[in-house]
Order: sequence, then structure tokens, then C-alpha cells
Amino acid sequence: MLVAIQHGGWLAHVLGVAMKAPAIALPDRCETPFGSIAEVVDGLKAIDEKLPPDDGLGHFNHMYLAVTEGVRDAATDGMFTDSEFLTRLDVVFANRYLLAVQAASGRPVQAPQCWSVITERRLSPYVAPLQFALAGMASHIGYDLVDSVVRTVDEFGLEPAAVKEDFTRVNAILDKLEPATRAALTARNATHPVAEQATTLLDMVGDWGLAAARAAAFMDAELLWELRRHRHVSRGYERTLDAAVAFANDCLLVPAAELKPANLAPVNKFWHGLPTGLHGLNRLRHQPIATLPAQRAEVIPAPTVSGTPSRR
Repeated sequence: MLVAIQHGGWLAHVLGVAMKAPAIALPDRCETPFGSIAEVVDGLKAIDEKLPPDDGLGHFNHMYLAVTEGVRDAATDGMFTDSEFLTRLDVVFANRYLLAVQAASGRPVQAPQCWSVITERRLSPYVAPLQFALAGMASHIGYDLVDSVVRTVDEFGLEPAAVKEDFTRVNAILDKLEPATRAALTARNATHPVAEQATTLLDMVGDWGLAAARAAAFMDAELLWELRRHRHVSRGYERTLDAAVAFANDCLLVPAAELKPANLAPVNKFWHGLPTGLHGLNRLRHQPIATLPAQRAEVIPAPTVSGTPSRR
């Protein structure tokens, strides 16, 4: 066991998580939900100041802050049909992330499983900053954004089809922001011992663009909207989606030395909206089990839904 720990293997990674991940010091301004984009930006800055430089959650938070400010500054008057809806969506969206931060600080709130995977491992020195940033985006877009779209559409008395065009227009801004945001993450962590190795391998697997992840999230939101009157079924889908994103993050957050393209390929497909439908999400949990050291043993059964549309 001592040899495994000294050589920085998977056992060291797991034990390191258990020993080194204390509760996050929650800023005062993050005790209550955000009410505006200005409060979101201030809150993300406050979280950034509280987290140490090598904190995995901090790598995502820093990127999220840069993207939020970039979208705010790039969104010009007349760019969107319903800017009020998009602003409200951004605030609801940010409050989903705030729940995860509050849970990691020890507050009595329930965080999704997909975020717990990250906060439990956030101080592991064997995982590269880009791995944490991608896992954070998987949780925030692949799970939080789905719920946020459904909640905000319902709040405004709209249908998803009415906001899809504006939702998609945001992708043009993100496409312009991504290169600089990625470069800043790389520069900020240039001396991290496993950053280059992980970045090279992740780039080899495929594209991890935000637009692709947001498109998949909107498909899930459309499906959940159609299921909203069937709460037992919709909650089952939400649980399965949470479990699938959590397992995807299990695959992403192995030590960089143990990352393998064959194991990451299903995660990249999931990022792009595959596999499809409820049973497809559940299959993501089974496919890599024989090869991945980070898999969870339990099986989350997908509820049976007749005629349910797929994500693709």
C-alpha cells in the first residue's frame, strides 16, 4: 500500500482525496442565492479568492467567471430577441453551481452527485487543471443547465422552442471566448506537473467545445419539459442524468498518468449528446466498467418511458 501511495497511483489519489479535502470557506455573499448578473460575477470572484491556487474546483470557477464576464460584455443591444429571459436563465444557472459550492462548504443543502465527484477530489495533485475544468463544465452544462432551462421557461410561461434561437446565439460568443479562456487556464497552471500530459491526451480524444455540450443540454431540457406533468418519470430521468454525468466525471478525474483515449471516448460522445435517451444514459455507466479504475459499482436503473425522444 505504501508503495502505491508513494508512486502516485490510483490508491494515492483516493486516499489523498479522503485526507485533504476540507470544507470550502464560503464567502458571506454566497450564503444566499444570486439575484442578478452583477451578483453572480461578484460571487464567483469571492469564491475564486477563497479557493487555493491548486484547488480543482477553483480551476472550473476561474474559467466560469471568465466566460460569464465575457458573455456579459459581448452581448450587445438587439443581439437577442428576449434578453430578459437569457439574463434570468444565467442567474438561475449560476445558482445551481452555488448549491454545489454551499454543499462543499458544509451547508445543509443537497448537491447533485455529479458535483460531489469533483468536490471530493478537488485537492488531488494527480489530476490536471484541465480535467477539473472539463468535469466542472460537464456538471454545470450537462446537468445544471438542463434543469435551469426547464425552470426558467416555466417561470416565464414559455415553451423551449420559443427561446432556442436566443439560447443558440450564445454559442457564437462562447466560440470566440474559448481560445482565450483555454489559453489563460494553461498559462495560469503552466507549472502543474501533469498539466501538459493531460491536455495532450484530452485534445487527442476530440473536441470539448461548450457549444456542443450546450446543444446536448438543450435536447435534455426539451425532453424534460415534455415529461414535466409526469413527475415520477421526469425525476427518474433527472436522477439518471445526474448519475451519468457523475460517472463521466469519474472517467475524467482519474490521475493524469492513467488517462487512456479508449476510456475517454465514451465521455466525449456523451459530451456531444450521445448515447441517446434514458437507456443510452444508463449504458454510459456500464460500457467502461471493465477497464476504468474509477467506476462506481452501483447501477442506476433507467425508468422505462414509451415513445420518449432521444437526445440525438
